[in-house]
Amino acid sequence: MSIEIIGVFIIIAVVIILFAFEVFPMDKIAFCIIAALLLTGLVSPEEAVSGFSNKAVITILCLMILAIGLEENGAISYLAKGLKVLKNWPVVLAMVAIMLIAGSISAFVSSTAVVIVFIKIVAELREKYQLPPGKLLLPISFASILGGSCTLMG
Repeated sequence: MSIEIIGVFIIIAVVIILFAFEVFPMDKIAFCIIAALLLTGLVSPEEAVSGFSNKAVITILCLMILAIGLEENGAISYLAKGLKVLKNWPVVLAMVAIMLIAGSISAFVSSTAVVIVFIKIVAELREKYQLPPGKLLLPISFASILGGSCTLMG
């Protein structure tokens, strides 16, 4: 067994332990993996950053920037103020209303962008109803995908 293989196995073992015990946030661990592989010479600089050239990664990054821009601009808070009425509704009716709105918007805007925008709004509802995030976010995601598949634009 070569020294490179042993080095990779050691890094993988450390990463598994860090992921299992959640010592640090996963995104920081992932960047540390890249740095460790790069500093040890196990991968070239081109190989280390090649994953960031994927269109999906760039799209998600741009959508996150868009969501932050909408939040800073006040568009999300404007939408959230309009949906604050839903806090007084039963959880099922509130979710149906949000799903209809998300599905309608995603017919004309990227489904991923719609979900990213609605995450902040759904977080407030999650706190009120004391539900796990998946119980509220998955229906929004499904409604957004359905709305996006209804037209050629979304």
